[in-house]
Amino acid sequence: MPIKLRSFDVVIGMDWLSKYHAIIIYDGKVVHIPINSKTLIIRGDRSKTRLNLISCIKTERYISRGCQVFIAQVMEKKSNEKGLEDIPVVREFPKVFPEELPGLPQVRQVEFQIDLIPRVAPVARAPYRLAPSKMQELSNQLQELSSTESQGQRYSQDCFKMRYGHYEFQVMPFRLTNALVVFMDLINRVCKPYLDKFMIVFIDDILIYSRNKEEHADHLRIILELLRKEELYAKFSKCDLWISVVQFLGHIIDSQGLHVDSAKIESVKNWAPPTTPTEVRQFLGLVGYYRRFIKDFSKIAKSLTELTQKTRNIFGEKTKSQPSNC
Repeated sequence: MPIKLRSFDVVIGMDWLSKYHAIIIYDGKVVHIPINSKTLIIRGDRSKTRLNLISCIKTERYISRGCQVFIAQVMEKKSNEKGLEDIPVVREFPKVFPEELPGLPQVRQVEFQIDLIPRVAPVARAPYRLAPSKMQELSNQLQELSSTESQGQRYSQDCFKMRYGHYEFQVMPFRLTNALVVFMDLINRVCKPYLDKFMIVFIDDILIYSRNKEEHADHLRIILELLRKEELYAKFSKCDLWISVVQFLGHIIDSQGLHVDSAKIESVKNWAPPTTPTEVRQFLGLVGYYRRFIKDFSKIAKSLTELTQKTRNIFGEKTKSQPSNC
């Protein structure tokens, strides 16, 4: 008696494929399986899919809702990595690249502060409730802190309350509002004598440029000596030293000038065709970043810009006339 079974997915191993002499055409996503005197041809899905990226805010929102989330950090492993002692000039300043921070920083000429209205009491709020597992993790992290007592100046404005007492930041955390602005102000003041002469600073990124190797050695030594004097530190694994081509703020910089990152060009080429005015705006926002490299960019993008207008409802017309292709 024939029984109709629903379709289901299977994973076919090498033993089965070799037993039935299957032929796999990888570039065409096609499998040929000989059956008696005929050949069964199985064609795979050839549609191109684009990786959907989400922001950190959306990720945190999904986690708070209890969604199952798998997060992986992709890092480029550099081959033939050199140690600190192998790089000229840099090996003279090992204290600038410590494995662990030596302690709290000195009092800076720029200090972070939160100006409050005088004689206004802080908002009374109970600590967040945590699950027992998270409470244990919180206790473990508090034990790893160097000290929970006051060291130097106290900043009562950023004090926070928890189950195990009150705690205050001893250094400025980047997540506070305007913290990045204050940090960049400090770096600009420290590096003021050399800004736009042979170095550029953007928040915590420092770019040093020179005409030749001899000049670059002098410039590099000046900046490292300055960082050591001001007790500012760098992470050696994140530094690119003595290179002729550098990627900085989304651009490629070399001796010939400023160029567009080839990886970003590929993202534009592989962008899926927009189907709504919102997707057209997203695409224009991406390519609009490169208008400085494209002559008459506005004229080229004029037809796409017109699609974002409410009076041009070509997407709706296409949807009504061809509902099966949507």
